[in-house]
Amino acid sequence: MRQIKKKICNLKCTVSEPNVLNKENLYLVVFCHGYGAPGNDLVSVGEYLCQNDSSISENICFIFPEGPLSLDNVGLLGGRAWWEIDFSDLPRPLMALILETLVRIFPKECR
Repeated sequence: MRQIKKKICNLKCTVSEPNVLNKENLYLVVFCHGYGAPGNDLVSVGEYLCQNDSSISENICFIFPEGPLSLDNVGLLGGRAWWEIDFSDLPRPLMALILETLVRIFPKECR
């Protein structure tokens, strides 16, 4: 597999494709990252799949697009999003649960 950076439909993408393209048996898999993740956070999933099965690395092209919205302005440096989320619209109990979970999973030195 080789990785190239490419713009597809105005989206920055990482493309992992077979070294030799066999267009007759080529499949396309697109991985879209979650809210706040960088555009390349799922590339390692494609690499892992290819390492464990040579038929994948020979017949599948992976595309990892980067969400069009930067989240630098909300404190998630390098984070990307596909659309804006207004967290002020979340019900109070749900927001409290999210905050409790974050406090529990982050080490004390990061709080």
